[in-house]
Amino acid sequence: MAIVEIGDLTRRPYKAPLPESDPTISEYIQKAESEALDMVLGVTLHEELKTALQGTPAQKWIDLVDGKLYTYQGVEYRYKGLRDLLVPYVYALWLRDTFDTHAREGVFVNNNATIQGNPATTSISPSTRISRAYNTFSEKVGGPHCMEGTLYGFLHVHKSDYPSWVFSPPGTMNIWNI
Repeated sequence: MAIVEIGDLTRRPYKAPLPESDPTISEYIQKAESEALDMVLGVTLHEELKTALQGTPAQKWIDLVDGKLYTYQGVEYRYKGLRDLLVPYVYALWLRDTFDTHAREGVFVNNNATIQGNPATTSISPSTRISRAYNTFSEKVGGPHCMEGTLYGFLHVHKSDYPSWVFSPPGTMNIWNI
């Protein structure tokens, strides 16, 4: 089951420098996606979702994946679906895990050198982008105090459709958590 696709990471603000020739990118995306879904849906509901998506899914699974309008305390909100919240999560992890280069000689980052007469780029810390993307994921997941337009709000309103849902708040990340 892949909700996030490589193409989702080719547009700003989550444009990742994905090497087209690397066959492990899809595996990486699936692993990160699975980790996030275990956290925010719980293992049981995540397994039910994977099983449902292998066949012809019922409308409740389509709504969970693609998003849906829902009403909370008399106000209508739009839950945008799992892809909307998973893309920033995958981006944050990909950037965190691929920022440096591993070689036989050690671990490297770009330096401020000149290559063929052109100035090379100066390497900066990706921590701000990583924490911003992770915190966007966390905001889209929501929680008991953030029901408006979030996964939490959608699942809370539809809890009878998803009785095995177990929520673990993803928390937030600052630039020193990286």
